[in-house]
Amino acid sequence: MKDVAAAAGVSLTTVSDALNDRGRLPEATRRRVRDVAEQLGFQPHRTARSLAKGRSGILMLSVSLPESTPGSAVDIEFFVRLMSAASGAALQRGWALVLAPATGGEWSVPVDFDGAIVVDPRPHDALLRLADAEGKPVVTVGRDLENPDRLHVDNDHAAAVREALDLMAEAGAERPALLASEADSSYVRDCVDGYQVWCTARAMTPQVVTAAGGLTQGAGYEAARGFLTESKRPDAVFTTLDSLALGVHLAAQSLGLDMPHDLQIATLSDSEAARQARPAVTAVDLDPVATGKEAVQLLIKAIEEAADAESFLVPTRMHVRGSTGTASPEAVSD
Repeated sequence: MKDVAAAAGVSLTTVSDALNDRGRLPEATRRRVRDVAEQLGFQPHRTARSLAKGRSGILMLSVSLPESTPGSAVDIEFFVRLMSAASGAALQRGWALVLAPATGGEWSVPVDFDGAIVVDPRPHDALLRLADAEGKPVVTVGRDLENPDRLHVDNDHAAAVREALDLMAEAGAERPALLASEADSSYVRDCVDGYQVWCTARAMTPQVVTAAGGLTQGAGYEAARGFLTESKRPDAVFTTLDSLALGVHLAAQSLGLDMPHDLQIATLSDSEAARQARPAVTAVDLDPVATGKEAVQLLIKAIEEAADAESFLVPTRMHVRGSTGTASPEAVSD
């Protein structure tokens, strides 16, 4: 820092203020100091810089899983890819991302943090309540149903459901059902709403089934064994998570149903397991990598009180595969 001060012809205090966005320096002086620092290859210590701004440099992230879901978020590919992308995006901006425990109980964080990302927030989420109590900025992935105006990154799940239902109807489906998880999250509500609107527009009776037992293949299997053995069973199923779709897939095979001729399957959230199933499962790609990155960028903007901090909608893409008929050319290589 002394070298920067000498080269720029200013005091150490001026260098510190210029590099840490403090003080009432003329903009020309601030730019000159930064230019000199860059020319000399000077990088202020990140921890010291954070402390100078009254920050810890730590961001928290939690996945608000249903209490009935065994295991953890790392068992679901969407969450793994989102968390990995978010961690990388945070590091690139000089922040550390810490994964908080997925629990609905009361707990405290033994370190200070500057903001939080909560994925699929549920009522009374512990990290959400803690951050609000401490006045920390929060960004959610999926809307906070108790506070819809909270900053969030999301997908248009209702539109994705309608697109999948249109696809299956064009392939001959007349009795599509929706298999939803019991998670009380915005994406489940959006899927149910989108499905019911689609059915109403076609004078169809909606059949919404809730998979008890969490976000697991087993939950999907048990639910599917129930409705696939009915006398007037569905001829198509859309699920709110790939693991549920894989359970339906397994149940259909166990009952001797041919896919897609006897039963079509499509799901929200793509995964390697969906791609490797035979037939492969048609899936809506929610782009968890982009979602994780956008959530971090939005949270940092909120922490820095940027004027352009606004909620963001991540585009989706449908991968058409064998479970709904002939796969699209681009899906063959998925």
